[in-house]
Amino acid sequence: MVEPSKQKVRLAAKQALALERMVREVGLDALAIDMFLGLTPACGMLPAVGMARLIDQGFVVTTEGDLSTAVAGILLRSVTGKPGHLWENLLFDEEHNYVLGGHEGGSTGFSMAKEDTRPKLRNTEYVSFKYAAGSPHFGVLPKFITNPGPVALVTFYRGCQGYEMRIALGELVDLSAQDVHIGHTVFCPRVPLCTYFENVAGVGTCRHFALVHASVEPEMKKIAQILRMPCVDLTP
Repeated sequence: MVEPSKQKVRLAAKQALALERMVREVGLDALAIDMFLGLTPACGMLPAVGMARLIDQGFVVTTEGDLSTAVAGILLRSVTGKPGHLWENLLFDEEHNYVLGGHEGGSTGFSMAKEDTRPKLRNTEYVSFKYAAGSPHFGVLPKFITNPGPVALVTFYRGCQGYEMRIALGELVDLSAQDVHIGHTVFCPRVPLCTYFENVAGVGTCRHFALVHASVEPEMKKIAQILRMPCVDLTP
């Protein structure tokens, strides 16, 4: 395992301070970063540490310029007052009905790390950015697993008649941090995994979700009603 050098950790800290200064000076509520073709080549590494720190301070942060998930995160923050987690399905365990998910660093705040554990800083040694021109191979990423408990996943899907809300409910599993260099969770949907993915395939969904440690099904369905958009429960 290749540990990040002091030089790279210092650069990650400088990125973090610069992002915090920018969002406060401009007066932003949310930040949807186009990292691979934008910020990463310009700054020299993924802004993962800075994104995680912003989430800890109450900002909604997404990657890949994902505005629709940023809106979902703002809605969840307004309902729960809690920081959100940019999340997508990554690995699946049908035997245990688990989904390991997260995103490439900076997707969740350090404050969401499992209690009595200590987040670590790791290199992106397993990630290749060869398809993102100018992006470096190495960067500093947080590594930890988030707290167990009830969660809601919310996203928006752009259908033929406009945007539609997608929601999934379940529990985060109480496990140790997995050997993956991101802030991550292991999600157990409240329905069998095959049903969950059949529902996803049946209605269509974006890759990304905003995840929050709360059960907010009635509130989100009410918001969808106010916005006059369909709300599809992927875990009925």
